[in-house]
Amino acid sequence: MREPVFPQYGSFLKDESGLTGEAEQIAFPEDAATLAALMSSAAKEGLPVTLQGSRTGLVGGAVPAGGLIINLSRMNSILGFAEREGQKLLHVEAGVTLEAIELAAAAKGLSFRPDPTEQTATAGGMFAAGSAGPNGLRYGAGHTHVEALRWVTPRGGLWRINRGEYIFGESGCPLPDGGRLRCPQEWALLPRAARLPEKGQDLIDFLAGSEGRLGAAAELWLKLFPQPAGCWGVVYFMADDDILHHFSRALLDWHETAAGGLLSAAEYFDQATLELLEKARLESGSLKKLPRLPAGRAALYLELAGDDHSALEAALLDSYRLFGEAGGDEDETWSVNSQAEVERLRLMGHSATELINVASAARAREQQLAPTRLETDFAAPPEKLTQYMAMYRTGLAESGVQGCLYGHLLQNCLHVALLPRTVPEREKSGALMLYWGEQVLRDNGLLAGKNGVGKVKQDFIKKLLPPEALEAWRTLEDFFASP
Repeated sequence: MREPVFPQYGSFLKDESGLTGEAEQIAFPEDAATLAALMSSAAKEGLPVTLQGSRTGLVGGAVPAGGLIINLSRMNSILGFAEREGQKLLHVEAGVTLEAIELAAAAKGLSFRPDPTEQTATAGGMFAAGSAGPNGLRYGAGHTHVEALRWVTPRGGLWRINRGEYIFGESGCPLPDGGRLRCPQEWALLPRAARLPEKGQDLIDFLAGSEGRLGAAAELWLKLFPQPAGCWGVVYFMADDDILHHFSRALLDWHETAAGGLLSAAEYFDQATLELLEKARLESGSLKKLPRLPAGRAALYLELAGDDHSALEAALLDSYRLFGEAGGDEDETWSVNSQAEVERLRLMGHSATELINVASAARAREQQLAPTRLETDFAAPPEKLTQYMAMYRTGLAESGVQGCLYGHLLQNCLHVALLPRTVPEREKSGALMLYWGEQVLRDNGLLAGKNGVGKVKQDFIKKLLPPEALEAWRTLEDFFASP
């Protein structure tokens, strides 16, 4: 790796993926106009650009590969509240953190409900990665609650996009600069995992998850919700997968009812993940606030939120009943209903990701290899959850590779984090991920459900997607980069 010309900014060559890149220049724009000027200048010079937020991503999306880093952390102003068709909005620059957004919203009794978990992440980073958090079960990904966008194209064009104004039709979509993005009809036959434009899709949602390839969000207008009057967090511990399968099937049906509609999160942690959490609990200041995590158990965290306390309590009792009917023991549960206690339980999900990242990096060091996070981020059909769980378990057992299974259970957006101990096991891990990815494609699921592709998954995705899909993306990138 070449030494950067700005050694004092060496930390900006990496993100939480553990990868380290290289760059010749770095810039910190403070507003949309400056960002647009930088993008324009770089395009004219043929300089590669890497866009960065707070570099909390796990897939290397913020790691530069030469050229210019544009870090948006100084575009961190909250520009005010607005209202559109009766909906409360918060206008922010791309570098505003999710923590700052929540604080500003809470002062008005409001909240950005999608909650993509990592509070030090930025609004622009959330949009670029297409991130979703635990509340995605109820509210979807964060970008679906972006009501307007100030977008900077790779050539420095500055667009204002309001939701509902630019929609893809049969052959493409009109654009804010008066142009038109044309989409060949054959693209509609390519896998959903290619994330190509779809008929009826809003331009905002198409740009989300493009990770800097089509430009950058400079400002966002975020849809806010009233803070719910009440919230319950419940952890159910299970001794075997039979209980989990029966419970999850019942929850999927129940979630479609009025009472089940209060369910906003369903986060799973297998036994291996709970063991990591328990070990860390004995050492970590934040996790020490949790009770001891029982050995030999998996866990499912449910969160219920709403304004009617009676309805919330009825929903809570419903979930207990379904757990019991699935063979679970009500004594093996935790339940809390204060905001502070709920936040404490939520630490389990955030901490699991960090602990697995640390464990993965440690295994790579033991093998004297560059850090590579071997972890799936698939989103498959929810009705096939049981089959996917069995597929993951069987693959791990037959390969002998250690792994952790955790994530958004009812959406069938589970992560399998593989922790190979040897180089041959690393090769087996790669083969397993490809095998699972092929099944996801057959089921028309997503290969990158909520964390983005970045540089970690690029080769993996290219091996799985058909050449026509890769060519379609080259066409899109060329179109957005053209004058």
